[in-house]
Amino acid sequence: MKAHFINLESEQTRREALWVHLTAEGFEPVRFRACTPADLPPILNDLPVLNEPRQLACLTSHLRLLREIGAEPGDPDDAALILEDDCLLRPGLRLDRLLSKAPPDWQILQLGLNNPAHTERLLNLQLKHRILWVRWEPHFWGAFAYLVRRSAARLLADRFLPEGAALDLRGTCRPDRSVADFLLYDNVLT
Repeated sequence: MKAHFINLESEQTRREALWVHLTAEGFEPVRFRACTPADLPPILNDLPVLNEPRQLACLTSHLRLLREIGAEPGDPDDAALILEDDCLLRPGLRLDRLLSKAPPDWQILQLGLNNPAHTERLLNLQLKHRILWVRWEPHFWGAFAYLVRRSAARLLADRFLPEGAALDLRGTCRPDRSVADFLLYDNVLT
C-alpha cells in the first residue's frame, strides 16, 4: 500500500527517516510537498480567521493531497494512507486487519490522537470492551495519520479547496479551529 506523507522541502532529515521507516514496514512511500505560509492560496471566509499561517498551510497541504488522491482512477471506496512527516507507524501495523474491523460506512479512519486523556479512554474501551472504533469527537486532536476513502478525499477537497483556487472556510463555524483535523474529520464520517 502507498503511504502518502506531507513534508516541507526544508525537512530533509524527516523525509529520509520516514522513507526508511515506511519502506521497512512494507509501505510504498510517496512524498507530497507541503504548503508553506509563503504559498498559501487566497482564503475565503465569513468570520475572522484566527489561525496562524502555518496551521493554514498544514490544512492546505492536506487538502491539496486529498485532491490528488480523489482524482486518482479506481474504486471510490479504495483507501489511501496519509501521514505527516513527524509520524511513525507502530511497527508491524496491519492496515488490512484494521480495515476488516472498521464500520462499513467509514469515510476517514483516524489512526491516532494527541490528547492524552482521550488516548487513555480509547485504549480502555479497546482493552476492556473490545471496541476498536468510535465516532470522532472534537477533542480527538491529530491529523498526523489517517486512512481516507478516495470518495471522501474528493468530497473534502471540493468543499474546502474548490479547483485548488482558494481555501474556502466559509460556514465552518470554527474561526479559531480551522486546522486539518477539525475540518477533515468533522465534515465526513470519521
